[in-house]
Amino acid sequence: MAAVESDTLNRNVFLGLREAPIGARGGGALVFLISIFANLPLGLGEIFQQLFCLIPAKTLGNLHIWNAFTGLFFETNPIEGLLVPCAFLVVGKWLEPAWGQIELIKFVLIINTTVGYTTFLLYFGACLIAQKPSICSGQISGCIALVTASTVALKQLIPENQIKIFRSYNIKAKHLTAIVISGTLMLCVVGLWGVHKLVMSVLGAYYGWLYLRFFQVRDSGIGDQNSSFSFQSFFPRQVQPFVGSVSTRVYKTFMPLVSRVYQSVPTTVDEEDPLANPNVSEDDLERRRQIAMKALNERLQANIGDGPTEERRTDD
Repeated sequence: MAAVESDTLNRNVFLGLREAPIGARGGGALVFLISIFANLPLGLGEIFQQLFCLIPAKTLGNLHIWNAFTGLFFETNPIEGLLVPCAFLVVGKWLEPAWGQIELIKFVLIINTTVGYTTFLLYFGACLIAQKPSICSGQISGCIALVTASTVALKQLIPENQIKIFRSYNIKAKHLTAIVISGTLMLCVVGLWGVHKLVMSVLGAYYGWLYLRFFQVRDSGIGDQNSSFSFQSFFPRQVQPFVGSVSTRVYKTFMPLVSRVYQSVPTTVDEEDPLANPNVSEDDLERRRQIAMKALNERLQANIGDGPTEERRTDD
């Protein structure tokens, strides 16, 4: 029975790698390769970390202004260096076919740049105020911002789809963002991760939503003003009215700005009425239907494929 389970797991991993788009495989391979360089022996890994990870005191002091960007690609923990590429393969399987490679790369660059330099500014300000070596010389790195931002993109694209996390455990895509941020918070509380991971996770979710909500260029226009993708939809129902009052101000601030840059985007869209949203085109709806059908077919094929295995176990 153990051999059967091992063969099934290996087959699922192989099929996952084979079915992942080339951009997702390339991104996962890049993070894995960087993780290897970050953990090289004989002090070489430390040299790479000092050069490419975000260290607030060195970013301006040594003019390492690039490390606010490159630090978000660096996973210094070998285990995380294996898990993050797997997450990229899962996410890329959905995002790259829907967006294309260019838009996916653009999304990664925007998230890394905005989160990286915002994190630097926050920690540099804290360094000036607190004057603590642990803040000024602390090493900040990790792909958690990209992972969280990707879950926001999945919520927009396939909110009701079931994402297989483990062999028999599925999670709806719309819940992934809350799960990732909550998990990050728990790891920070128990001391396994630094607070900077939580900061980057929250910033990744926020900037990911901000870009997709107001600035992403789509076939039907700019952004996505569906009520199902409103800011308050990421929060529990009990606090949604309070969050909604704040997010409405953000909405009214950014929509006139976007409409001045892109004249094709109207500013009178009712974000609570998805039927009144001109940015929801037939192309978008058809693409989402195709993705849903693909997911349904894969689930049916998986169930059919598990049938003989279950019978074999019964015989054993």
